[in-house]
Amino acid sequence: MKKFVSAATTFITLSLGERLMDSDMVDRCQVYVIWPVDDKWRIRHKWLKGWESITGDDFDSDSAALSYAYDHFLKNDSLKGCNKP
Repeated sequence: MKKFVSAATTFITLSLGERLMDSDMVDRCQVYVIWPVDDKWRIRHKWLKGWESITGDDFDSDSAALSYAYDHFLKNDSLKGCNKP
């Protein structure tokens, strides 16, 4: 598992067979999770109310998926409504 944190947002990339644990979700306003499926990579986003898909696309690499997730974070006023000091 790799983690990257930016502005109270955690980006998690799971390795094949890894599972997201509740302890990975503590004190985070929002989370992007990237994980492998077959030979592709998928993304889900959790913000306040629950999980959502931000794209129907799968990516050829974890790096491409992370870039897409970070771009989504930057474009979507990500901290609006976040209850962080």
